Amino acid sequence: MWTRRDGAAVAAIAALAFAVRAVLASLTAVVATDSPSFLLFAEEMGRGRWDAGLEHGIHPAYPVAIAMAGSVLGLERGAYAVSALFGALAVVPFFAMVRDMTDRRVAVVASLVFACLPYFVMEHADVMSEGLFHFFFVTAVALGWFAATRGWVAGYVLAGMAGALAYMTRPEGVYVPVAVAGVTVLARSWRMIPAAIASCALFVVLAMPLLLYWRHLTGEWKVTWRGSSEAALSTFRESKAPPLGEQAPRNRGAGEAFAQLGKVLVRSTLWFVAPLAALGAYFLRGRIRGLPAAYPACVAAGYLVPAMLAGAHGYAVSRRYLLIPILFVLPFVAIGVVALSEWAQGRWAHGRRAVGVALAVALMAMLVVTVRPRRTDEVGIAEAGRWVRANAPAEAVVYSDSAKVAWYVGRRVKVVAAEPPPGSYVVVTGEGGAGRCVAEFGRVRVYAR
Repeated sequence: MWTRRDGAAVAAIAALAFAVRAVLASLTAVVATDSPSFLLFAEEMGRGRWDAGLEHGIHPAYPVAIAMAGSVLGLERGAYAVSALFGALAVVPFFAMVRDMTDRRVAVVASLVFACLPYFVMEHADVMSEGLFHFFFVTAVALGWFAATRGWVAGYVLAGMAGALAYMTRPEGVYVPVAVAGVTVLARSWRMIPAAIASCALFVVLAMPLLLYWRHLTGEWKVTWRGSSEAALSTFRESKAPPLGEQAPRNRGAGEAFAQLGKVLVRSTLWFVAPLAALGAYFLRGRIRGLPAAYPACVAAGYLVPAMLAGAHGYAVSRRYLLIPILFVLPFVAIGVVALSEWAQGRWAHGRRAVGVALAVALMAMLVVTVRPRRTDEVGIAEAGRWVRANAPAEAVVYSDSAKVAWYVGRRVKVVAAEPPPGSYVVVTGEGGAGRCVAEFGRVRVYAR
């Protein structure tokens, strides 16, 4: 049963999560590589254009949120604010679900680790869609849990709506109907099968405008127009052409894909998540069994499958594709911490307190390592982009070897060609360059053709 103490705990953890994300966002000198796609899409919306962003495979929910926040804060600040705020708010449904599956202590520990784990903080403090997506996805999965375990019809409706919003943010939102149907079957809630089917149908109805656009764009039914997702789907059907004009990636064997996935997981989970998750799995039977253990484990494992398939088809597996699986492993990490504290308490008078202090020190160490100025060595990219924006004619085509330049230039840029045409501008962050150097900002140079 939810209590006032639960509300106070989750509010404090969400506030901590937002604070660290907001501070890191304020210390970020230059946007991330994919950020200009979202920012330019939001800017184009203000001019009544949706086609350019959609044609680049960008799902529209995050740019819409940027445009709304940007009307008050400005687009770049609004984008950081949306990501940090919703990334922090994802703690709330996560806490509620874990609290219902286990107890308050496990939920508090799992949520604290979620709030402070470096890769979550870094992604949520950037102009990236992960913060908004994590909020909608975790909300939908948590609603599916409550709907299936309580026979809550309205929960299925809300899960379908939240899942559709997750899909409008990132293509991985399409996994939500599978999770909702899966938890209904795992819970053996047979009388709720019609409600689960209705939830999936509502998801499809709400997602249909975007699905129809992909069909209009490509001539076939697709859940997205993103390269990695298309690579995963090509396992089950023949892909007619590489999406977005990309070269067809090199197919790799399952062994190489597993090796790549393992490397990313090792970098993403740091030094304590894996051993504590293993400890939690060992003590699982004494705390939770059956559905509460199976559901998060199935969500984590199921989310990994498309990443593995994309990796097997040659696409690099980024850490951001693994954050949801890591998130749904955190309840087992928390069980490991609680079990360790109880074991320590049985041997020393202050054993539980010592484990708590050690956890607090570990979380503080993670924050100290994470929350610091970043990309300060790339300030020249922003300065060069602003120079081109101020001095280049509006009709000039801009080329660059860095996608980050696009936001500061204020228009979409092209990859540096061997011979850029006359009248174009080239922004180079490394060696090379063609034409007359008209401006230089540290190691970043601007050439006019």
